[in-house]
Order: sequence, then C-alpha cells, then structure tokens
Amino acid sequence: MAKMDPEFKEWLNRNTYGTYQGVEITPDTQLVSYTYVISILVMTFRRSTRYYFKEAEAGKAMVAKILCILCNLICGWWGIPWGPIWTVKETVVNLVNGNKKTWGEIVGKPNEAE
Repeated sequence: MAKMDPEFKEWLNRNTYGTYQGVEITPDTQLVSYTYVISILVMTFRRSTRYYFKEAEAGKAMVAKILCILCNLICGWWGIPWGPIWTVKETVVNLVNGNKKTWGEIVGKPNEAE
C-alpha cells in the first residue's frame, strides 16, 4: 500500500474525503482503468489508462474503454506470440468490468494504523 502524507491523511479524516464532481468520495468509492495492447512484429506492449472515478467520471471512463478496445482490435494482434493472447485477454477484461479498485486501496484508508 502506498504511503500517505500525514497532513493529507488528517485532511481526509476531517473532510470525509469530500466530493468530486458532485459525488461523495469515500474509501469505498470505485475506480476503474482499462488496458490496451500494441504490437509490432515480435514486440507486444500492454499499458493501462489512469484510474477513473466510476460514478463521477463515467463519460470519460466509457470513452477510455471504447478507445482501448478499438486499439486492442486494431493494433494488438500483430505481435507473435503474445499479441493475440494479450489482445483477447485484455479486450474481454475491458468489456466485462475493466481493472477495478477502490479509492481506499489506492491511497490507503486514513484510519488504518501504520
């Protein structure tokens, strides 16, 4: 788990995480990222988008999901042997749910003892 600045942790405790674009942000707030695959002959690369707040950034997350799926289908297949394998895997993951985490998993829950 990533370390958190004590001053920021105190702010989070006082402000209950606050709101972001009108959505209450708590340790249980869901985030999602998507993975895209790019292949060039024998080289294949997997990269992920940033995490999007699932409720507050639903539109941006949907655009990222669509672009990653299109990138996979157009650019992912060409690397042998991992291109086709990773393309199918990441396209299915993106279609189903993407890579999910909670805000608490990323920044650490402020009330946790360290």
